[in-house]
Amino acid sequence: MKLSEALGVALRQYRNNKEMSQIDVAAIADMERSSVSAIENGRHNISMQNFIRLCDAMEADPKKVFETALEKMGR
Repeated sequence: MKLSEALGVALRQYRNNKEMSQIDVAAIADMERSSVSAIENGRHNISMQNFIRLCDAMEADPKKVFETALEKMGR
């Protein structure tokens, strides 16, 4: 699994755990819902700025989200 895919899976996992929709997260992070979807599905490489914005929108610790992504990659 590529890093972009693993980050997307980790972000989706955190979003689902918070019981938030993509629309909710996108609105708080000031992003388009389609961008959140593309990131979660590994179709877009995410910038660090947008990664932090999404983590902040979900009140998730970026370090923990990144560690979850690395675990999904088997690292």
